[in-house]
Amino acid sequence: MSGSGMSRLADFDVRQQALDIHHSCIVQAPAGSGKTELLIRRYLALLAVVEQPEQVLAITLTRKAAAEMRARVLQLLSSTKDGDQPPVDEFSAEGWHLAQAVNDQDSRLQWGINDQPGRLRILTIDAFSQGLNQALPLLAGSGVQLSPTDNPQLLYRQAVRELLAGIDQESPCQQELMALLRHLDNRRSQLEGLLVQMLAHRDQWLKLLPHPAQFAEFINEMKQSLTRVCEQGLSDWLAAMPQGWFLELTDLVSYAADNLQERGAALQLPTEVASESLFALDYWLAVAGLLLTNDGGVRKAPNKNQGFPAGKGEPAEKKAALVQLLNELKETPDALALLVQLRGLPRPAISAEDGELIRALVVVLHYAAAELQLVFQQRGEGDFVELSLRALQALSDGEGPTELALALDYRLQHILVDEFQDTSWLQYRLIELLTAGWQPDDGRTLFLVGDPMQSIYRFREADVGLFLRARQEPVGELRLQPLTLTANFRSDGQLVEANNRLFSGLFPAADDIDRGAVKFSPSTLTRPGGAGSGLFCHGFSGDAARSDEASALADLLTAPQAGSGDAILVKNKSHLLAILPLLRARGIRFQAVELQTLAQSDAVLDLLSITRALLHPADRVGWMALLLGPCVGLTLADMTLLLTDEPAGNSIAASLAKPEASRAAMSDDGQRRANNFITHYLAVTGNRGRRLRQQVESLWLALGGPAVLTGRIGLSDADDFLRLLDDSQGDGRELSIEQLNRLITERYRSSGELDSELLQVMTIHKSKGLQFNRVFIPALDKTGRHDDSPLLAWEEHATAHSSGELLLAPIRSAYDEHHPVYNYIRSLEKVRSQQEQLRLLYVALTRARYEVHLFGVLKRDDDNELKEPASNSLLAALWPGLGARFSQTADDNETPAQSSPATTTELSLYRRRLSNEWQLPELRPSVVIAGADESIVDQVDLAEIVEFDWAGESARIIGVLVHRHLCRLAALPADQWSAHLQQMIPQLPAQLSQAGIAVDEAATSVGRVREALEQAVSDPRGRWILAGGGDLPAGAAHARSEYALTWSHNNEVRNLVIDRTFVDDQGVRWIIDYKTGYRSGGDTEGFLDQEQSRYATQLEEYAAVMKQMGDERIRLGLYFPRMAGWREWAAPD
Repeated sequence: MSGSGMSRLADFDVRQQALDIHHSCIVQAPAGSGKTELLIRRYLALLAVVEQPEQVLAITLTRKAAAEMRARVLQLLSSTKDGDQPPVDEFSAEGWHLAQAVNDQDSRLQWGINDQPGRLRILTIDAFSQGLNQALPLLAGSGVQLSPTDNPQLLYRQAVRELLAGIDQESPCQQELMALLRHLDNRRSQLEGLLVQMLAHRDQWLKLLPHPAQFAEFINEMKQSLTRVCEQGLSDWLAAMPQGWFLELTDLVSYAADNLQERGAALQLPTEVASESLFALDYWLAVAGLLLTNDGGVRKAPNKNQGFPAGKGEPAEKKAALVQLLNELKETPDALALLVQLRGLPRPAISAEDGELIRALVVVLHYAAAELQLVFQQRGEGDFVELSLRALQALSDGEGPTELALALDYRLQHILVDEFQDTSWLQYRLIELLTAGWQPDDGRTLFLVGDPMQSIYRFREADVGLFLRARQEPVGELRLQPLTLTANFRSDGQLVEANNRLFSGLFPAADDIDRGAVKFSPSTLTRPGGAGSGLFCHGFSGDAARSDEASALADLLTAPQAGSGDAILVKNKSHLLAILPLLRARGIRFQAVELQTLAQSDAVLDLLSITRALLHPADRVGWMALLLGPCVGLTLADMTLLLTDEPAGNSIAASLAKPEASRAAMSDDGQRRANNFITHYLAVTGNRGRRLRQQVESLWLALGGPAVLTGRIGLSDADDFLRLLDDSQGDGRELSIEQLNRLITERYRSSGELDSELLQVMTIHKSKGLQFNRVFIPALDKTGRHDDSPLLAWEEHATAHSSGELLLAPIRSAYDEHHPVYNYIRSLEKVRSQQEQLRLLYVALTRARYEVHLFGVLKRDDDNELKEPASNSLLAALWPGLGARFSQTADDNETPAQSSPATTTELSLYRRRLSNEWQLPELRPSVVIAGADESIVDQVDLAEIVEFDWAGESARIIGVLVHRHLCRLAALPADQWSAHLQQMIPQLPAQLSQAGIAVDEAATSVGRVREALEQAVSDPRGRWILAGGGDLPAGAAHARSEYALTWSHNNEVRNLVIDRTFVDDQGVRWIIDYKTGYRSGGDTEGFLDQEQSRYATQLEEYAAVMKQMGDERIRLGLYFPRMAGWREWAAPD
């Protein structure tokens, strides 16, 4: 945006209104409109007028967004402190002056933001909710403080299994459970899975369910709701029906009905005259059957089966008249959508059988939610939904605001919410409670910003209807001024115009909260358009179409004009199967972003088999995977011989531990491999005092694990896996293979920071917020997976007569797929999904600066005509606007199967195993220290050194625990440190006990750990260390805690762990060691000097290793958190 004068922007006045801090507003900011910059400037404008920075709260949806906003704010504040003059261009100067005003306020009121950046309240909504829970656990619903769980599915399943145990024994809901089982044909596992799925979404349905005692009244209300919904659906269709249709349709229907009666056909069309009253619903449902095909498409032409026989004269005229109406219906998408919706309307009645089933569901779901509460209490853990619900309870007790809400109301003056289009009901309700009692002119403001055209997270409970409602209705008692930005700073003019033309015809003409439909808001140019449109369609057809598509995409990426900054975006990762192998074969370097999990890494699978073998000697699957894998390399034949004649139940480990003679039947190669393995295995398992991570890593290295990998990413995967092992055993918890499998399935392989020099490959969802020079979107014709059918379907439906008609329906029976109400509710979900497909396309096409290339494969019918794409594909959503262009290029690009060259390379299913003579290579010294014949390490005992004032095993355990929690604090934003300590301190006694602290030492040990941690987060030096040497967000790439390095000297492998290292804002690399020693009274300075002398050689060795990895200046430090002690010195050159 720099360099362009604000006065030249078409939306200049709108942007100035958004910066008017005296008014609350909701801003729609389309792609490329500078949303983040506007949000930051509003935040700065508010900071400049408040008494305390904590009075302004900025809420984001992701940690990344919060970190980026905080970093940008601090950067702007820092840029105005150097005494420089403001920038020349008007836009940049505005930001400079806003930051200067904040610095002036900071100086006047002595905030000290530079030293205490945590005073800037820029938080994720999850972190804010957690803070509410920790601030007042009793008002949050329970005296038990819950920590966020990393495996909610496990808790859901435990609760459901406790509930289902009631089937076999007397329980309050035994009869209801039996009724549900009968409905599902006694498929108990299916019922368990469905209930688990429901618990994950209980925030949506729990508030809707009636109390069982009020069920009869509830059913009557639902019948009335069904009646009103049907009336509204019929009324909407009649209002949208093209002019002149009513009389013509009734005439044609009457003609068809007479013909069908004469033939005795199955299709029945009523002959009475239609009206808008409810008794005519059956009539219009029959009309819908005449006009539409079974899949919801417009019928091409009627025949005798619909009452239009062939013939001349009247039959031909009537048939032609109906064909004309059908063609008009195709050109009227809004009316067509309403007719499809009308056809899916259920009859306004609920049978007694359905009523009983709904009652059973209501009872069972209430008990399932109660069982889950018990599980949360037992485990001391809760899912995101529970923490959010408790946050709401902390603010409101149902009758009014709580004390916490009143305290927040006093402190909070202004709230800003980013990405508001992706908020859920829980998050929306939280904002309502935070602003309860706010009045338009009381000086407090609410600022919401987002883009409903980019709402693409329904699978995370995001509801775009909340954004639309906030534009139309008050949020709580605040009516917001709706504003819309239009200027596009990202894309070239021709691409902006092309997107405007395309999406103005695809998006609906009006917002519709119930359907999740958003009207299109066009963008205006900030750069002139060039030649062409910037939007290119590439269609393919024929047996080789998919490989042709991949080849055409690769050709564009290797064309002379290709450069850095391009991206391939897909809806699903599977859409890349034909593309990535070809890119590798063509030598096109790319960076895949979160496309594969650690479970898909060869290195991790090798390490997992080693872990299984070390954890469970009787785990035959793990042992066979290890021995048959490339690190050991036994053949299947040798494995069979090894296990021949083994007693039942004997472990593979026991078989290997037998004398070598017992393996004589194996091949020579197999014997050598088995002997080599058992030697290393026994060496590792002989030292059981080491942590599991160290054992796994040692055995993997000894077996040559890194040598069988291809590419550096395998080493990165291995490092991530080993860190997972450490984290999973962080508090002495027992590690299960099930837990480990889940972790590697959820954790993505690291792709590092985005490299602008490489082609980026990612999903469209992942690309949101990013921009590229050119964007390529292949496989648009492919379809996604269908949504699972929930146990209970629900719908809150607004009509002209009511703001919320509630419909509930149980899952379809195992014996009958036809359930009108359930099918109707699911059809509404399908409509919302189709609307989100349009928004997903908008996100994808607006990532590009210069060009967008769209790719899709078209199939042919029996007449060799190109078929329209599948209805649930992205290409189907594009078809009304670009179908003709895709069809033309598909005809041009069709290649006969026999003449199509092979474009993809066969990926080998086999991995190279090491030679049976492989040995660790002789290691070169990775650190050379001038003037010394021996490594410094040889002069220093790297084992635990006895602390000054307390020694022995207790000291070691306390030191380990302090180090572990300092590591965790460093990974969190500064504003979460206090909350983390409040949550963690009650767990210290259990952690120390599990680690072996005696009962009589527990109180003293807890006090020492607590003292060290609380001092670290309150001491400016400690905060500086944990924050990574400045104001950058925690977890940035420059900062590491417990940084493990392996190096070699004199052909000996050495391991070291650096407690904390980072590069500060002056470019200095700091290496810091934590020390939990303490000196009370006496010569404190002398004690610190003595400790520096003791550890100087060790830290200087660390510096020598780090110098091999970068050229930064290095300083060393010892930090004593219990006494806020500090010593620092420069590393020797």
